Order: sequence, then C-alpha cells, then structure tokens
Amino acid sequence: MLWTSLSLLSCNGDDDELFSDFTQCNIPVLADGTTAWKIADKNGCSPMNEVPLVANTLRNEYALNTANDKAYLMLLSRGLRRVGVDGINDAELPVLLKPLLSGIYEQNSGSGSVGGLSMQHRANDLVIDGKLVFVADGSNGLTVYDLSKDPSIPLTDESYVIGNIGAGTQSQPPLGHATSLKLWNDATTGKKYAFVASGQAGIGVVDVTDATNMALVKVFEPIKIEEKEPGIFKYGKADGKSVDVLVVDKYAYFTYDSFGIVAYRIEDLIKPLPEGMNPTEIWSPGKIGARPISIARFNLQDSMLGGNDELADSSGGAQGMFAHKVGGKHLFYVTHDATGVAKIDWTNVANPILVQHVDTADAAADVEVMNGRAYVAGADALVLMK
Repeated sequence: MLWTSLSLLSCNGDDDELFSDFTQCNIPVLADGTTAWKIADKNGCSPMNEVPLVANTLRNEYALNTANDKAYLMLLSRGLRRVGVDGINDAELPVLLKPLLSGIYEQNSGSGSVGGLSMQHRANDLVIDGKLVFVADGSNGLTVYDLSKDPSIPLTDESYVIGNIGAGTQSQPPLGHATSLKLWNDATTGKKYAFVASGQAGIGVVDVTDATNMALVKVFEPIKIEEKEPGIFKYGKADGKSVDVLVVDKYAYFTYDSFGIVAYRIEDLIKPLPEGMNPTEIWSPGKIGARPISIARFNLQDSMLGGNDELADSSGGAQGMFAHKVGGKHLFYVTHDATGVAKIDWTNVANPILVQHVDTADAAADVEVMNGRAYVAGADALVLMK
C-alpha cells in the first residue's frame, strides 16, 4: 500500500486555527482514502494514544480530502469519489466504505466524454468551494466539478464537469502535473485565485473567479541563483518538482522535492504580466524574466536556508505540509520522505527557523496536527507522534 495523503477531523470546530474541514470529534481520521482511524474519544475529544481502525475502502490508490461528513477520494486513475462516512462508529469494526453511482465524478462515462475532456488522469487534491469542487487533476491541470449534480444521470447539456484549464496538450501541459492546490479570495477586487503545485512545471497561478472560464495568470519555476564565477550569477530554475501548497495569511508556500520550501507574497503571485506576454513563457534560461521573487526559502539540508548541515547527505525532499498558529507563532510541519518530519517556526516569513527534526521509520508523505499529536502518513503506515 502507498499512502500519499492525510486528512484530520477537527474536534473544536476552529477551522481558521487548524486549517481543517470537520467539526465532529467522533468522526475518525482518514488517510489515503483507504483506512479510517479513530484518534479521539467522544467525551471531550481527548486524543487517544491507541488509534483503532474503524473503516476502510476496497481500493488502495486514493488521495483524500474531507468536508460535510463526506470523504472525497481522489482515485489516482479514475477521478473523484464521494463516500459518506456518517455511518462509522465503534459498534462494528471496520466499516466498509463504498461509493454510490451518484457520488462518482469522472471525465469519461458510458455515455461519453464529460466536459469536453477526452482523457482521465490522476486526481491528486481538491478544494471544496460551495457546490463546486476544484481538483488538481494531474496532466489535465485544474478541473472543476459541480457537486450539486448527480453524475449517475445520463449526460445532458448541463455536465457536472463545468470547467477545466490545462488539458488538451500531450507533451507539455501548461499546468504540468498538478498535485495540490489552494484557493484564495482577493477581498479588494472580488477575484478568486487558485495556487497550484504543478510538478515539473513549477508553480501555477489561475484566475478562477468564473469557474467556467478560468484563465492562467502565470506558470513558472522558482528562481535558483548560482554564482558561476566571483560576482557573476546565473539565474536558473528550482531542482525537482513542486508537491504541495499552503496559503497562510498573505503568503503562499510551495514544497519542492529537491529544493525545499519557497514562500511568496500573494500580491506578487497575482500581479498581472506585461501585456501580450504568454503566462507559460515568462522567463528564459539564465534570466529572471517576469518570475516573482520569493520572500524566503527553507531547505532542511542547508543551514544557510534554515536547515541543519548534519542532514546535508540525506536525500528526503519536502513533500506534504501542515501549518497552524500556536501562541502567536506560525508552526509548519513538513514531511521529507525518507528524512522524516521537520517542525519549523515560520512566524517571521522572511526567516524560517528549524525547531525540531524527527526521523521516521517509514518514508513520510503527508502530515496533520491536532491536540498535540502529529499524524504522519508513511509508505505503509500511519505514524503518531507527540
């Protein structure tokens, strides 16, 4: 089994503090869409050190997000599945979770292609916004489904796929291989944006104000500065690919599997490009171009970038991350594959500080924190840390 994502249910209902979707303590944590574990008791939502398995699905290839007492499972080769979890309890363990036809959202069905998309790819992450769900859809880019529509009904002109941007090109999709996304509303202009971790393509910024007519703002790879000769610098691109994205206050943070974590001001990400500039061609090799300048970068293996030189030979790149505010501090928990989990004090956006690093016996892919416990999704297990 390959565990790739993790989602927790909030006991206290404080969504702003915990960046969580649930408000009921007796609903379990779901990891990778394959298993559900009870992490708190029903009396006072006290955290449990022994976490029993309470539900599972038949498949082992899901990523996960959760909202409104439903588990939204991103089947890596078949699209979106919506599974009710309200029947999970302690009476009979584990409960088998099965999607109904009315909860299966795909881009292809028995009655034809949906939303003009001719192929189905890997659904990796999602954000629910009212009746709409925005999905990081692999090489199809960003796909939007209408959750108010029943996908089991034969296709009509009112398809449940209402928008897509990034599909239709085979060799170089404009949003690369989308693996994660976050939405952000601009209170000044009323516009809505999606920030997309776009794999090899880097970072994608999309205007999603009208989900039926989304527009690329810019797609770029972070700037990598190298001093080739004393005083002579080359401006290249970040190593590896982007994996995850978080939005905290006025900043967006992106993890890279070989470059660490890069932080940007949102105002720089959404700044319009010069008129006539192609949003996928905003820089050329060796040049900065119209790429936004990051406000900070963290690399676990480099003390000059907030990390620890003792980990310089470790190979684990930044993967999934979680952030919350405690005592006025912004704390980030970031998985680093085979190198474990890092806890970072990122209160000063320009100066991330490594607080703690913990190795894990398994490769760490994603992390969530609740009630003084860190829950880490590994390749073969759910790891609990205090």
